[in-house]
Amino acid sequence: MAGGVVASVVNVRNCYNTGKISASASARGYIGGIAGEQSSAAKGKSSDAAACNYNTATVKAGSKMSRSYLQNTGYTLQNIREWS
Repeated sequence: MAGGVVASVVNVRNCYNTGKISASASARGYIGGIAGEQSSAAKGKSSDAAACNYNTATVKAGSKMSRSYLQNTGYTLQNIREWS
C-alpha cells in the first residue's frame, strides 16, 4: 500500500498531498493520493470517513497495484477532491 498522506487509515480529515506518489509491486496492493486503503473499522461510520481532503499529485501505480483515491467505495466520503 502507498498513499500521499498514509498507507492505511481509519480516520483522515483536513489533509492534503501535493507530492508525487508512485509504487511498483510484484504482489497486489493499493495506492492513493491521500490513502492507499481505508480500514474496514471505518465502514459505514461517516464520522470516521475521509472528509475535506484533497490531492493535487500524480499517482502512478505498478501493473498489480489498484490506483484509487481511497480503495474501498463502501465508505461515506465527503468533500473529496483529486486532480492529476
